[in-house]
Formats: sequence, C-alpha cells, structure tokens
Amino acid sequence: MLREDTLENINEELFSKLFNENFKKVYFFVLSINRDPEDANEITQEAFMRLLTKGVIHNHDVNHRAWVYRVARNLAMDRFRRLKKRLSFIKSHDYTEIVWEDKEENDEHKRLF
Repeated sequence: MLREDTLENINEELFSKLFNENFKKVYFFVLSINRDPEDANEITQEAFMRLLTKGVIHNHDVNHRAWVYRVARNLAMDRFRRLKKRLSFIKSHDYTEIVWEDKEENDEHKRLF
C-alpha cells in the first residue's frame, strides 16, 4: 500500500506535468474564445487551480486534460456572457446626455459613445 505522502508526490508530479504540457495549449484555446490575453491567462490559471481545489487530480479515472479544457471553456463562456450582458445594458441606456464637469472628460466621453 502506498503511503499518503507518496500519493501527494505522485499527484504533485502529475499536476506539474499536466500544467507544463498543457498551459499554453489551454491558454490559446481560451484566447480563441474571448480574444483578451489578460482574461485568457486568468481563466487558464483558474481552470488549473480548480483541478487542484476540486480534488479532481486525485481521481485517476478522469481524463485530466479534457477536464481542464472543459472547465476553461466554461469559464471563458461565462465571462463572455457577463461581458455581453454588461454591453447590452450600456447600449440600452443613453449615456450621451451626461455632462461632465471637466470639459476634457466630456469630450472624451462623447468620443467613446
């Protein structure tokens, strides 16, 4: 029977291997969905962190690589939906009538909208 510290070392090695072999691939996959490098990096890191925090790394019957891709895809789609909802809210309100105290802010605001 394997000792608990041996299992943890095996899981650490497995995670390290999965991370090193797949981080860039998952990152570019997420980037293809949301087109923002900073968000893609955050989402990719979150997907790998969930692999650890949800205990999936301990389940050797799971295809870890596929699991990380699925989580990354879901996180990217969730972020995309939130952004889309926020943009539709902004478009549904007429912000062109706002007058800023500072003339430069007012001109900048008008240029943006």
